[in-house]
Amino acid sequence: MERDRPALDRSRAIGLDIAIEEKAMSDDDPVVEEVARREAAEFIRSKLGEDDAELLLGQLECGGISPDEAIKFAQAMLDNKDDTRTRRKPR
Repeated sequence: MERDRPALDRSRAIGLDIAIEEKAMSDDDPVVEEVARREAAEFIRSKLGEDDAELLLGQLECGGISPDEAIKFAQAMLDNKDDTRTRRKPR
């Protein structure tokens, strides 16, 4: 049986494969985004106090900040807490 249509050009098949791979690796994958949000939330809950964590988690869940930004903000908050500790005065 003969084909009525021409065979696909190999370069187009390769381009399609590349496009599929790029789409799979893109940041728009909802599963990857959800996993990143959960990991960021776990990090924030484990490192910050309840009030500080609640503030960041609210922003993270509503989409105001990305998971990477949330982790950076948590790190900054931890660094600031370390800076406000009472220090011993030299004699």
